[in-house]
Amino acid sequence: MQNKIILKNARYWAKDYAIYLLTIVFSISLIYSFNLLVFSEDIQRLSNGMNVLTGVIIFLSFVIVWVLGWLIHYMAKFMMKKRSREFGTYMLLGVPNKTIASLFAGEQALIGGVGFLLSLVIGSLLYQVLAMMVIYFFGASYHLKLAFSWEAFGLTLLYTVCMYGSAILRLRRYLKKAEIHELLYLDREGEEEVRQERKGSLLAFFFYLFLGICGCFVFVYSVYLEGEVPYSGEYSGWYFLGSMAVILLCIYKIYTHMTYFLTRTVLSKGDFKYGKDRLFLLRGLTAKLNTIGKTLGILALLLTITLTAMQMGVLFEKFFQAQADNIISFDVAMSGNKEKIEEQQLEEKLEQRLQKQYGITFGHSYPIYQNPDDTLYTYTGLDGYLEFTPVMAYGDFQLLWKALGYEELSLGKQEYLLLTSEKIQERSRREEVPALEIQGETYQLKELSSRPFSTGSGLHGTGFLVVLPDEAAETFPVYHTCYVFETKKEIPANEGMELSQWLSENGAYDVSGDYRKNAVDEFMVASDTRASQNSVFVTFAFSLFYVGLIFACCAAAILAVQQLSDGVSYKHRYEILSYLGADEGKMQGLILKQMIFYFFIPVAIPIPVSIFLASQINQVLLADLITVKAFCMAIAISIGLFFLVYFIYFLATYLGYRKRVLE
Repeated sequence: MQNKIILKNARYWAKDYAIYLLTIVFSISLIYSFNLLVFSEDIQRLSNGMNVLTGVIIFLSFVIVWVLGWLIHYMAKFMMKKRSREFGTYMLLGVPNKTIASLFAGEQALIGGVGFLLSLVIGSLLYQVLAMMVIYFFGASYHLKLAFSWEAFGLTLLYTVCMYGSAILRLRRYLKKAEIHELLYLDREGEEEVRQERKGSLLAFFFYLFLGICGCFVFVYSVYLEGEVPYSGEYSGWYFLGSMAVILLCIYKIYTHMTYFLTRTVLSKGDFKYGKDRLFLLRGLTAKLNTIGKTLGILALLLTITLTAMQMGVLFEKFFQAQADNIISFDVAMSGNKEKIEEQQLEEKLEQRLQKQYGITFGHSYPIYQNPDDTLYTYTGLDGYLEFTPVMAYGDFQLLWKALGYEELSLGKQEYLLLTSEKIQERSRREEVPALEIQGETYQLKELSSRPFSTGSGLHGTGFLVVLPDEAAETFPVYHTCYVFETKKEIPANEGMELSQWLSENGAYDVSGDYRKNAVDEFMVASDTRASQNSVFVTFAFSLFYVGLIFACCAAAILAVQQLSDGVSYKHRYEILSYLGADEGKMQGLILKQMIFYFFIPVAIPIPVSIFLASQINQVLLADLITVKAFCMAIAISIGLFFLVYFIYFLATYLGYRKRVLE
């Protein structure tokens, strides 16, 4: 009998809270799909750097499990409050507390178990999409196939048991000790008791608003502190973390006191509040905010973290793509001491090996000269280890530029070309690039190009390269000699490690020693470098989207369930409007406005704050390669993706709420 009741109630409540349950199923599916990803042998074989993804995802999964555990406990407690009179009636009829607790725990366990089984199926499908995306970034081919991993299954099961187990045990313990009168009136209790005077709460609202603005100023200061003041680097990190904590705390507090701000400002003005439908909408909104202040504050924190994570995920994609292009432009590149390389015949041996295995379509050796003038190093503001100006002769440049398929760049006698990143190119439109003084003659900039040309790896510099006429370039000492090759066949990603080992066996390359004493100081294979960059990108970007997507779904699900649960209790308000002459179209418009207000307020502060945080983090980590245009595009893409998810929940809530109210 008890099992039949559990099954019947579980089916009923699963239907009534379908949005929440679908969110949990999707979240656990995403956890399972990422677990499949990190334990997949096909993914791990793509690059040696992919093993880092395993540790990062498992660590983030603990954070996500904690958030989902809070969501499950919150929603289980929410459902218990809605059924508190039912449980109180059971007690009046003589049903023991232990039996009631077992019934409720059994319902939650049944819902969680079915959700877990569904997640295994959906997660397997999501894994196919994730694996396809990862392998696409590495330029490999992917074939659909059934995936299963006992490690992924075990971890996901452990996470699900922890999430549901903690919520069930806490509520079961509560129901065992609950009194009859406590349950009969539990649904009348607000989520928080308002004990402060309105004046005090309004002052608190403005205090936390002011404190949050101060935190933003300190956050900006911390970004620019390091390197500006002697010995300040050790303090800038504390300023950075401390100010971010203050900003997040203030967001939480502002939302918990927002209802007082609205009632003492917007609703206190008679002429304004009585216009159109404002009184009906704002009064209902403030009444709702007054009971879910703490929850709204937590949701605002989740949304701030979500939006910031998604923005940084897109920014990392653009950053690593630009970095990979700047690191190496040729299939194979080597640089070092020319005399030592010739003594060991390394160039000939390397060329023979490449020709035999992959075929060579282009090969060239050339020097990079060292101009001690640091004018351009100061202008670019790059933090590279080559503080001088790396120089290439125009004759060598023409051959390399043509081999890469670029359009020819001309150069006059007292002119120079500057090859650098898009960020510096963007800056050159605002600030004039300085001229170079070489042996008493002035060389003006002819053209600045941001086309990929190995300017970010040490081969051609650490951020920029200058091209001078041959006679001017040859006046400087040689820094090192470069050897580049283009091959017919694509070189596998793992070949770079084998070639590095081969150089080490020849005594030319020792990564553990002083690289300037070696014959070779830089050796790179394009496919290996791109695989390494891609593995870092996948680790960062996928992890950020993993967190952001689940947090967004959690926040939106709570907002949706809160509104849908109020649909029945708020129905009488719309009935009164119908008695006053409002037609169905008018009431549908009011419901739509109510949903817009309710879903907009939680993101009103997180959106600008997340853009601010992303812009400052971008200044610290990615500023050398991310242009203003790329940053704005990344922000637009990430916020667009977020609102796509958010709109799905909004639309489902609007349609469900309208159906409950107007039927």
